[in-house]
Amino acid sequence: MTMKKTTFKQSTSKEKSNILEQFIGSNYLLCQKSLDQVVLANILRTSFAGNYHEKIAITSKQVYIVNQLTLYWPLVADGIKPEILPKLASIFLLNKIIVDRRYLDGYFQGLNSNSINIAIHIYEAMVDASMNQIPFDAIAHRIGRFKMSVSNKHIFDDMKNIIVEYRSIMDRLGIYDLSSLVDKYYTDLLSNDTYRIFTKDKNFIDLEDMLASSQKNRHRSNKLRKKIEEIHYDSYYDMYIGLINTLENIINEEKIATDRIAVIVANNRSISDRDLDQISEKLGHRIRRLSKSKLVTSTYIGNILFSALAIYHDLEYILDDEDKIELVRFFNPDKSYISIRNKLEDLMSDIRRSLSKDTFGQIPDQELVKKLFKRHFLKGRVDSEDMILVSSFCDDIKAINILKEVCDRVDFISISDEARLTFLKNYSSIFTGNMTKMEEATRKDILLMSLDEYRSLGLNRDYILVFDASSKSYTRKVENNLNTDLAYMDDSLLMNIDEDNIAQIYKELEIDKNRDYMDNLWSMMDFLRDNIIDENYHGLEEYEKGGKSNPQDVLNIYLLHSDLAINGYDQDGDRRLLWM
Repeated sequence: MTMKKTTFKQSTSKEKSNILEQFIGSNYLLCQKSLDQVVLANILRTSFAGNYHEKIAITSKQVYIVNQLTLYWPLVADGIKPEILPKLASIFLLNKIIVDRRYLDGYFQGLNSNSINIAIHIYEAMVDASMNQIPFDAIAHRIGRFKMSVSNKHIFDDMKNIIVEYRSIMDRLGIYDLSSLVDKYYTDLLSNDTYRIFTKDKNFIDLEDMLASSQKNRHRSNKLRKKIEEIHYDSYYDMYIGLINTLENIINEEKIATDRIAVIVANNRSISDRDLDQISEKLGHRIRRLSKSKLVTSTYIGNILFSALAIYHDLEYILDDEDKIELVRFFNPDKSYISIRNKLEDLMSDIRRSLSKDTFGQIPDQELVKKLFKRHFLKGRVDSEDMILVSSFCDDIKAINILKEVCDRVDFISISDEARLTFLKNYSSIFTGNMTKMEEATRKDILLMSLDEYRSLGLNRDYILVFDASSKSYTRKVENNLNTDLAYMDDSLLMNIDEDNIAQIYKELEIDKNRDYMDNLWSMMDFLRDNIIDENYHGLEEYEKGGKSNPQDVLNIYLLHSDLAINGYDQDGDRRLLWM
């Protein structure tokens, strides 16, 4: 038994409040992306008086499953719900297993990927398998069977062995991760008669289904129109100059406000921060990139706090000289860089004493970090970003410590402080919250965004410049090194795939995946404009009568193509089907 998913049918005569009322009570709107969920909830919060929006059931399927297991745990197991291992701790454990197996047993030979990326791919494959009710020990060979680019089949034997070892450790420790919770939901909770009685009236509607229905039922005169202009350049540099010229024309000649303009890029490397500053200076208008994730130790405060934590655990050797110099300068601001470097060892001895366990006692790592932050940073200038940094770092420390504390109770596995802190140094990151992204999207600057960000946050941006539109990086792939979409398709469809037709099936699947993605992107914007905040927009009928000169129902899309990629090589194929 799986979740009941109802078909969403929207009448064109419905008012927006009636549409939303369908998600009150036992009807749930399921979003695949957390950003979609937050954006929709925020729009409801600002569009309706009172607590009306709080009654709307908008969630993701994974969050719903975890919440249901938390609520109904006594129906599937005795006692209280056990520890749930956070994602970062799961990846830490997978990475530990993979590093050991690659060193001792030669796992993943021929795979050009580091251990942490392999761990992330395996974690995601286990979650996908559980969501599709595929046994964990079967998913690796299933992926290997239906992957196009496979040179070493043994890689998927290694992948299966890693999954089996990981699941065995988790079972022996008596803890759950997300994939095992989802598996328990489908195998135990959904089959429970009492649970069925409690939840028999619940219905689920996917956001994508709702968008598709909304698109089909809209009157043609109200449909979002796209005015597409393609601009081709010989080289990447010419395209970069063309971006500046096109922006100048839109702002100065067409008199378009900067808060209606978005520049879409395939990834963060497409335009560097230095290039953004130069373009902003040339235009006289700022181009702002939405905040991205970054390593805690790449920030000044984060690196100081981590270095102090390493000293506290007597793990100074995992710090390099520059880390030590920065730490000494923080505690001795009157000393120069040269004097610190010349007397580094003597100055470090004082810091070792001030940060020792004799000074602070035995306290949890996250409490030490908070105490140091309050003592040394709160007196000066700190902003909300600094507070988020410390909070995120403490959350990551706590996540790894959950696993460490469980491992300390058994004798078959252990986690050293060195392994724990080295992992945190290299992988503890700050991720921009969805609410922060929403606030940034309302600024008056030109925004540099990814396609996913534009889908949910680019509502008011009706002048879109797609930089390097021919880049294959925009294409939604069907597979990566250790996964493929085909592995999660229904068995009845997979039975007809063989070596003779798999290449054609992959090609068709990739075309469909990209076409569906773009249809969903435009439908999301259509739905938000028409059904929730349509009072802020002017219809095409008014535009055609001359009432408005620049309606935001018309998207002006500029596709900037370069014959050569940034590395100087020819672009790999024409990707225009994405934008049509």
